[in-house]
Amino acid sequence: MPIINLIAAIDRNRAIGYHGDQLVYISQDLQHFKALTLGKTVIMGRRTNEALPKRKLPGRRNVVLTRDSSFSVEGVDVATSLAEALQMVEAESEVFVIGGAQVYEAFLPHASRLFLTVIDCAFPHADTFFPPFSQWHSVAKSEVFTDPKSGLHFWYETFEK
Repeated sequence: MPIINLIAAIDRNRAIGYHGDQLVYISQDLQHFKALTLGKTVIMGRRTNEALPKRKLPGRRNVVLTRDSSFSVEGVDVATSLAEALQMVEAESEVFVIGGAQVYEAFLPHASRLFLTVIDCAFPHADTFFPPFSQWHSVAKSEVFTDPKSGLHFWYETFEK
């Protein structure tokens, strides 16, 4: 079984999205995400996949978890259950779960690490949230960065069980 990582950008209230999209795009965070996931397998839900500009992330094996057995995207592996997704990646050394909320919640009990970008604000309009993770503890925390475009402050924090 691979090391299962969850990776997300969250606000102070664990918010991750609004109307099927991220709350904010921070260039430095996107580069951080790419550096961690490039060359690895990423697992996502159907709506997360549909939000991607090219419907898949290049340089990574893409696995979409969906209940829709007719779902198909060229170059993307499709799993219709958590068990099937886990079976598809059992030979991998490490995978990254990239959203959305239901997929994070399903994989959280199987995860070894959480790679979170914590945005130091609360987005009042958010409608999608990362699951609670109070049983996890912080093992690494970066300095605080400021996004030049939005002015938002954020940091990277890694959690383990």
